[in-house]
Formats: sequence, C-alpha cells, structure tokens
Amino acid sequence: TFHGGRPSGYQPLLTRLQLRDNAGKLLEAARCGDDILFEVSVLPHPDRYPVTLHLTVGSLRGDTLFACNMARQLGEHLTLEEPSVITCAVRNCRLMPGRYTLRLALKSSGHVQDAIVDGLTFDVQPSDTYGTGRLPPSTPAYGHFLPEAEWSTSSVEASRTKCGEKLGATP
Repeated sequence: TFHGGRPSGYQPLLTRLQLRDNAGKLLEAARCGDDILFEVSVLPHPDRYPVTLHLTVGSLRGDTLFACNMARQLGEHLTLEEPSVITCAVRNCRLMPGRYTLRLALKSSGHVQDAIVDGLTFDVQPSDTYGTGRLPPSTPAYGHFLPEAEWSTSSVEASRTKCGEKLGATP
C-alpha cells in the first residue's frame, strides 16, 4: 500500500494502522488515561523471515516520547505465514491532550524491511484522568505526560519526630 511517509526502496509490508479501545471500538481519538490498542496490518515477508514491529510515539516537535519494541517486550520475533494484524496495547496511556506522531518499522534480523517514518498522527482527547471532575491543562508547561501520583500530608512535628527516630535522635 502506498504511503507518502514510507522511504523509497522498502517493500510495502505495513498495510494499515487502526487505533481501538479495549472493547474493540475503532477510535477517532484516544482519551487521556485510557488503554490504546495500535493495530497494524502486516503482510508476510516474501522470504518468511521472522519479523518484529517497532512503534515510536513522538511530539509534533520531533521529540521521541516513548517506543514499543515487540522483540524486547514480547521476547520473540514472529514468522508470519499469512496477512496478519499485530496489536500493541499501551495500557493507561497518560499522554497529555494533543496531537502526536507515530512511526512504524518492521524489522528482520536487525534490518528494516518496511517503515512509515512520517505522516502518521493521532489525537489524545482530555478526560477526567484523576477522577477529580477536572480536565488536564492543555499547555506545554505541563509536559507530555500525566503521571500516576500519590499525595499525602503529615504535620511538621510528626515529620520531625519520624526523622529524629530514623536518625536515632530523641524528639
């Protein structure tokens, strides 16, 4: 399948990309904090070489935000005998709302067999990720991710006592 982001010389083995939710519903945009299933349709290598898929998510400025590497995360390569769909499920994807780039590479024995390096994007919509009734800010000052964080408080006196106990001092 022709794609303008495919460098010349590669066999068109990557034929389609779809984003889905856990229920299998096709997504026009992902929601912040939800699971995202990246489904990549792949044709078998003509010589039936074992292959691995690399998926890289980046910012519109070109920064790599994260990468998923099938061989490293699954621990094996796949030998495809027929057209197949490879799914990479990114759990609890906490990308900030906005548009992101996606690069795909199908490799065999360390050599790229097919790649889409430009022109794939997807959107992340805001959602009440923390369950507070508030949407995340849509400003670059907050970075690219909404971390999963836990907060707690204690009194200053209690903290001094705990520190003193840990150091062997008397409060």
